[in-house]
Amino acid sequence: MPCYGNVPNFNYRFGHINVTGVIDEDTRRLMAKPRCGVPDRLAGQFNSRRHRMKRYTVQGQKWDVTDITWSLKKRSADPRISEGDIIRELRNAFNIWEGASRLTFRELPYRDADKAHIQIIFEKGQHNDLYPFDGKGSILAHAFFPGSGQGGDVHFDDDEIWQVDSRDTESKGTRLFAVAAHEFGHSLGLSHSDVEGSLMYPWYQTFDENTRLPQDDERGIEAIYGWKKSPKGDRTPQYKPPVKEVPAPDPNPPPIYPPTHEDKYGRPKTCDTSYDAISLIRQDLFIFKGRYFWRFPNNELNKNKAVKSENILPSETHSFWKGLPEDLTHVDAVYERGEIVVFFIGKNYWIFNANKKKAGPIPLTRMKISETIDKIDGAMTWGHNDKTYLFSGSQYWRLDDSNHRNFEVEPDYPRDMYVWKGVPYNIDSVLRWTDNHVYFFKGKVYWKFDDRRMQVASEVPTLSAPFWMGCTSEPIPKGKPRTGDTSTSSSCRTVLHLPVLYSSTVLLFGALRLYFHFVNC
Repeated sequence: MPCYGNVPNFNYRFGHINVTGVIDEDTRRLMAKPRCGVPDRLAGQFNSRRHRMKRYTVQGQKWDVTDITWSLKKRSADPRISEGDIIRELRNAFNIWEGASRLTFRELPYRDADKAHIQIIFEKGQHNDLYPFDGKGSILAHAFFPGSGQGGDVHFDDDEIWQVDSRDTESKGTRLFAVAAHEFGHSLGLSHSDVEGSLMYPWYQTFDENTRLPQDDERGIEAIYGWKKSPKGDRTPQYKPPVKEVPAPDPNPPPIYPPTHEDKYGRPKTCDTSYDAISLIRQDLFIFKGRYFWRFPNNELNKNKAVKSENILPSETHSFWKGLPEDLTHVDAVYERGEIVVFFIGKNYWIFNANKKKAGPIPLTRMKISETIDKIDGAMTWGHNDKTYLFSGSQYWRLDDSNHRNFEVEPDYPRDMYVWKGVPYNIDSVLRWTDNHVYFFKGKVYWKFDDRRMQVASEVPTLSAPFWMGCTSEPIPKGKPRTGDTSTSSSCRTVLHLPVLYSSTVLLFGALRLYFHFVNC
């Protein structure tokens, strides 16, 4: 059942106005407010003194799972707002419900939108669901309660002026986050509440992403799906294992020194560090960490021999690429395209030809990337389509950099990194290597990506230092890191790279590329 209908058929008690039998000024004012059009039904239990004990209304339908998937199937046609801005607002709206319930919400990419529990579209007027929109004002959106078919789906009226920035206090638009959070309540099984200030109140109210789910809505979602955690006063007996006696700690323990990843001069240790950025530049391998970088010559790389880098000292980045900030503390991402090299640091990027600056700093917003993005985690030009990709957090963009004077991300981006199956969110860096494969780095490990299958070649990552730095590998505990984990994994399996096996693999995959069509991302 959708959030629809004849707005004059609302229940006057929801608006807290006196029922007089005539349409007075209070009624007109209430009817003029934008709102959701679902019929208003009062529900609640009363105690012996006739005081209402609850004000939220549980519609009756619910999802039979707690991991609920969603996808933006059709974005707004309004050129003022990007798909990335819309997805950010939708994520924030789901987060407000996830934070107060046992539910989790997982975004599916566009290609899998038909598989999602909740499919989200922007439409105008008639849009093939028997509940046409009415143009700007009045009905803002409608949603369907949980179920099959259109169950759970949310439709937004694309005639509305949607506002996607909470800091924009001058715009007269309707805040997408607030409407989405309300409609998602219907998608989860809640009807309207007559409590002013609740998220499920029928009339439009302003909320921002820092809002905590109001108590009335929290009780409603808990009534359907259960507590997020045991409520106060829960006296359910808990099993307590027997307590073992532990010897008293040494009153004078030896000092514990934290591990250091720098030498005594403040330079990163070659064989004990993660990588901030990594790139092939003029066919030489450049690895960046902090203020420094290592350079490994082309002639050694082509022989596929582990370079003896333990005695190679890094150089200061700003001394080689003059034009970068002299006080830089790190480089976030680097990639080469033709004659140019692009550096990303924080919210800006720089363009070089070899080591001569052509432009910069230029704000990321010039690329049409949202100002909410603080940095780019990685950048590379993908071998299978020769397109440049940028990664940040859980999102990625495809960049049109064919015009070196005007870099812009392509329409319909950003997208979720879910399509790069097995690649963790919040990567440290990414590299397209001489074998034409892509390698993703995080912490002290890396994953090789299989373009044909669109997933990592192995879910178990490989230590970076033995192969990329030619360092001696050390035995470490076996383990399988979780994809999407934001922490640095310290448990992985050491994998040996033999020159013959490596070369054979390159030849094999080179042949396979002639026979397979690749997935378009």
